[in-house]
Amino acid sequence: VLDKVIRMFWQNGYEATSMRDLTEEVGIAAPSLYNTFGDKQHLFAEAVEVYDREYGGFIDAALAEETTARRAAARVFAEAPARYTRRGLPSGCLIVSGDAGTTDPVVQKSMRIVREHKIAQFADKIRADIAAGALPSSTDPDALARYV
Repeated sequence: VLDKVIRMFWQNGYEATSMRDLTEEVGIAAPSLYNTFGDKQHLFAEAVEVYDREYGGFIDAALAEETTARRAAARVFAEAPARYTRRGLPSGCLIVSGDAGTTDPVVQKSMRIVREHKIAQFADKIRADIAAGALPSSTDPDALARYV
């Protein structure tokens, strides 16, 4: 059920996905969906968390497994195109575009936090490379991480 919900949000975004769309997609009555997941915001938050682990986990794996920021970024750039264009799945990335068009401040903030966390992880890895002399000291870790 949650994977179907993830795919709906992934394809349409938070704003364009109604609770009616979700209940029709998963075949569950609205009260059951609300009892299980709470409101749409909570359902979206859970969908994003599971999406990040199941579909976007390759970024965390690259950061954890690669010895340098350069190698982690190269791995992400090598894997991302295939990940974001797989047959049978929506294109793109839920983390990047899931809140597009919404004016809901809670959703906007929660998605910004997820994205900023990824940027901070890359920036930390870049800082470690600067300290190790693998990158020039003039490198701006935050700007480079944001780019990646």
